[in-house]
Amino acid sequence: MSTEEPSDSHSLGRSRILLAAKHLFATRGFNETTTLEIARAADVSHAFLLNQFRGKDQLLVGVLDAGWSPITKRIRALFRIQAPQRRLVRALELLLDGWLRDPEAAELILLEGRRLRAGGPTIAASSGLANCVGIFDHYVAECRASGGWPDQISNVAIRSAILALVEGLFLNERLYVRIGFPAPATLDEIRILVLFFIRGLNQQHDNSQQATACHV
Repeated sequence: MSTEEPSDSHSLGRSRILLAAKHLFATRGFNETTTLEIARAADVSHAFLLNQFRGKDQLLVGVLDAGWSPITKRIRALFRIQAPQRRLVRALELLLDGWLRDPEAAELILLEGRRLRAGGPTIAASSGLANCVGIFDHYVAECRASGGWPDQISNVAIRSAILALVEGLFLNERLYVRIGFPAPATLDEIRILVLFFIRGLNQQHDNSQQATACHV
């Protein structure tokens, strides 16, 4: 292993550290991986790694943010889609597609980052999750304003439910891959399930309106 050479750029060395950490955390586990092993895999000096990241928790936050970054950029750029519900469905598709493109980052985001540690869940320190949730909160609010959803179900509850739906389907897909079973749902099937959920909200709203009218 070579130490960090003067010709190596600061950003390149940092990027190599994040890539090595992502792979080792995902394949070996966070607790079983040391910063020295990450430095060796990234071909940088241990001193350089510790200069960039104060420890494994901060390094994991960096990996999580790097995993969220391309996803949030894609879902934030959907303003050209005029129909709010189409925009929301497309954002969920892009979220799932981003996880499938980089399953190591996705598993860390959904599993390792949420593991409770002495200082609380590491994912709480990641700005990537907050940015993603903020975008979906905005899209859900636009859907309610345009179509009307049941008043007894809050926007936060709706956002939480649809994200949990996509997360669960992704994690099941990864589990099935690992044990050699066929994928539980195709991308097309997942899209249909999301549409069913959103249409169900609309139907629930329509039924509530009809019931109110009958009692008047």
